[in-house]
Amino acid sequence: MIKYLIKNITFMNLLLFAALFFLAGYIVLPLFTSAAKYTPPPAKKAPVEGNEQQQQPQIQAPSPMDYVIIADQNLQDISFLAISAASS
Repeated sequence: MIKYLIKNITFMNLLLFAALFFLAGYIVLPLFTSAAKYTPPPAKKAPVEGNEQQQQPQIQAPSPMDYVIIADQNLQDISFLAISAASS
């Protein structure tokens, strides 16, 4: 078994093993030696039910027609650029 392993060792295998060892060191070791600690922020208290006036107003999304108008403007700009490039 050992003779089989020694016989099949190539430079490429050694290079791949070295790269694996090198990358594992850069990935695993910082997890244990890192001095940075994360402390999550304190949890927010639930709002009191009597304070309905303090609720934020809901924001309405733009209508689909607004998006159609923007798409048409973009198509007009592209066609203008294509025409001006063709005439040059």
